[in-house]
Amino acid sequence: MALAALQSRFVPAFLGARQLALDVAEDFLSERPRWIVWAPVLIGIGVGGYFFLDTEPPPWSGGLACGVLLILYLVCRHAQQAMQHFVLALLLMAAGFAAAQFRVLTHTAPILAKRIGPVAIEGQLVSLERLDTGARLLIAPHSIDRVEALNIPERVRVKLLGKTAGDGLQPGDTIRLRGVLMPPPGPVMPGGFDYARMLWFERIGAVGFAYGPPQRLVRESAPDIFRRGEIWLAALRDRLTQRIIAAIPGEAGPVSAALMTGERGAISAPVNLAMRDSGLVHLLSISGLHLGFLAGIVFFGIRGALALSESVALRYPIKKWAALAALLGTFLYLFISGASIPTVRSFVMTGLVLMAVVFDRLGISMRLIAIAAAFILLSAPESLHNASFQLSFAAVIALVAMYEWVSSRQTQRADESGVIVRGARYVGGLALTSLIAGLATAPLIAFHFHRIGMFSLLANMLAVPLTGLWIMPWAVAAFALMPFGLERLALYPMGIGVEWMISIAKQVAALPGATAMVAQPPLISLLLAVGGGLWLCLWSRPWRWFGLVLLAGGLLLAPFGPRPDILVDGEGKLIAVRGPDGGMLLNSVRTAKHARSEWSKAEGVALSLPAAATSSHAACDAQACMFTGRDGWIVAYVRDGMALAESCRSADIVIANILVRGCPSAKLLIDRFDLLRGGAHAVWFEHPRPRVETVAGQRGHRPWTAAVE
Repeated sequence: MALAALQSRFVPAFLGARQLALDVAEDFLSERPRWIVWAPVLIGIGVGGYFFLDTEPPPWSGGLACGVLLILYLVCRHAQQAMQHFVLALLLMAAGFAAAQFRVLTHTAPILAKRIGPVAIEGQLVSLERLDTGARLLIAPHSIDRVEALNIPERVRVKLLGKTAGDGLQPGDTIRLRGVLMPPPGPVMPGGFDYARMLWFERIGAVGFAYGPPQRLVRESAPDIFRRGEIWLAALRDRLTQRIIAAIPGEAGPVSAALMTGERGAISAPVNLAMRDSGLVHLLSISGLHLGFLAGIVFFGIRGALALSESVALRYPIKKWAALAALLGTFLYLFISGASIPTVRSFVMTGLVLMAVVFDRLGISMRLIAIAAAFILLSAPESLHNASFQLSFAAVIALVAMYEWVSSRQTQRADESGVIVRGARYVGGLALTSLIAGLATAPLIAFHFHRIGMFSLLANMLAVPLTGLWIMPWAVAAFALMPFGLERLALYPMGIGVEWMISIAKQVAALPGATAMVAQPPLISLLLAVGGGLWLCLWSRPWRWFGLVLLAGGLLLAPFGPRPDILVDGEGKLIAVRGPDGGMLLNSVRTAKHARSEWSKAEGVALSLPAAATSSHAACDAQACMFTGRDGWIVAYVRDGMALAESCRSADIVIANILVRGCPSAKLLIDRFDLLRGGAHAVWFEHPRPRVETVAGQRGHRPWTAAVE
């Protein structure tokens, strides 16, 4: 009886599981034409695996893995298809790992070991970014006081204060200035954005600020063709930016320059804030939207002009000529705008679409996106962690998936609708496009920026058509007129359109509840959301809807992000402690501005975390602060050794900005030496001992962490 009961219970379950596995295998095999679009996902897994390591792997490991797997793939060509495809998947992941490793090996450059200054810095000005409050210089230094020649960073970034700080300077100048330099800053909290890693891949080994304006010594040519080209392009962008700003007065000038040359530094803080809160900040970064507008304007403009001549239109392939002209225009726009990751992605995709026109092939498709993603991941693997890369591909993948789904259900019939109906369809299509792009990028925006524009759909429905139908056509005309010095004829009407766009942004941002702050979601939430989105968009059969389950899982886990009970910055100047009410309290609202801002965003606070002085759960004086934390934990922050003895008698956790020999009563002691060695700390109130994570522990020993090892 017992055996029969077991059989009746488990045999159906086994058969059901077997049938499910067969159904999944059948769906997978039927999706064979879509397998190729998963190639960049596998490459990305390999890239992510490399950057996840906390120690540098042997330099030969990636290449060896690729070689072994390639041989194994060739051997398995006549074996079962399942084995062949499995090896191919491993090969693509190994290719991503090897590409990241090769990129690191070829980008090794010195990093400044510690803060120095004031020191004299002399070198060649590589590029100049004019800001609303000053200028930011990228310098290739020849000499830095108190730094040996072998340890001089290849590039340093120095900020000048004052609206006229960069006047008279041009890329290519040799300059001398006095300033303070420091190693590129790491994350302000464990798991935070690694600014130092981003700068390391740009070969920037130090950042700092200058005392007073730099002295221009002489105009110097670059020592090699690559830097000479970089300096020439930077000088061209700077000249174009200045001409645009000079031609368009007010706030519209810097925004117009951002749309044409990619230089956003001169945009004022209020305009940046309005664009961000309204959900229009993507219009300030040259990406697929702008490249698509430019390509379309050039393509249809030249094709229409050539069609005016009947003999030319009938005898020559004017459509292909227009496609080649649009390709040239987008290529020039790519370099003038600085060739950012979204722009490169857009250029690759736009270029493939235009070449498809030339060779009479199908235009945009998911395969085209896969080619662009694979190209970027193999050539610049570090872009995987770049928010612009993630947002750009999330939006375009979702939109193409929607286009494919709608196209597969449309019937071929002549459209005899009137103007009103066609206009309504256009507005509906625009709204749907904005909605899909907004939903696709929302998890990434929440993870990276902790802020979501609640009325971004409204703002985009107003601003995107304005950009495509008015602003960008005048921008193209301005580019065409610049060689003749007549760009003002086009920049003036363009400026009017940009003023309208800024007005839309300000009015939408001023609406009640225009923005919603989001606390830091856990990484697993983002991975589930991204995985679910890819599953939903990349497959074509009904099993794609399983991606909604993964998406739902990611959204459900979003509120359960890492919530440290104590945060301490790497210099020991700022501490935040979670009080009994669940909110974080700061010891100061004047110091460590960047850390304060990032901690507030991670907590989902719009402005800033409150100061300890405003709460009954903390007391501070010139020597120390005493906090009553969640669950009754007592936390002491010590600035002066005179307060150490009392703190060690009453506090469960002692954070000291001084060196401490011992504090027997404390369950946890973090002193100045721990902060210097580990960087920013995060602490959780757990029994019997608090749990601690450090920035250094999470970053490990990698080339971009050499300055703090």
